[in-house]
Amino acid sequence: MLTLQAKVRKTLGKKVKALRKKGVLPAVLYGPKIKETLLLEVDLKEFEKVYKETGESTLISLEVQGKKEKNLVLIHAVERD
Repeated sequence: MLTLQAKVRKTLGKKVKALRKKGVLPAVLYGPKIKETLLLEVDLKEFEKVYKETGESTLISLEVQGKKEKNLVLIHAVERD
């Protein structure tokens, strides 16, 4: 099973553009079993590698700041500009 590394994101709004220039992808973790929506940042190259292999139909393990989430996650609603 593939694992994706993420960090909690503090940058919000239009300031996210600076993250993208650095090669960091803004992401959101949400769902029925997630108590609070988490704003995350993921390395773009790592995400593309995992997404190419799994797509939107395979569960992946998500590590947020070194802690594995209890639930497996799906990549959903990828937006491209």
